[in-house]
Amino acid sequence: MGALVSLKDTTKTNDIYKAVTTTLARFALDFGEISEKTTHEAPAMVGKREGLMKLIENVALQSGNTNLMKYHCTIHQENLCAKSLKIESVMKVVIKTVNFIRSRGLNHRLFQELLSDFHSEFGDIIYYAEVG
Repeated sequence: MGALVSLKDTTKTNDIYKAVTTTLARFALDFGEISEKTTHEAPAMVGKREGLMKLIENVALQSGNTNLMKYHCTIHQENLCAKSLKIESVMKVVIKTVNFIRSRGLNHRLFQELLSDFHSEFGDIIYYAEVG
């Protein structure tokens, strides 16, 4: 079960919180039933008093949920792991290849067709972005 919600205007803590509560209600869930939460370091997400994660934690605690697990974004974890393994030479080749595929329309379309021909789980490739 999952949902994607577009935030059309701002992405402040209250906007995100409202989207989360609306989505939970749509699936007949409440914060007392949440077992895990994952986030990245954006201020709207992790503010110590008013961030989304703190709001969710407070509401979950009020609902009697004391077992809420907290995780940091896996992309950041993978990036830290890659940096500690010293695989910059491998990453340079991967980044160059990805950028070559994505920066030329024909290459990008051919690559998507290749993925389709192989019945790949993924239908596209995204640009590489450095994670701080």
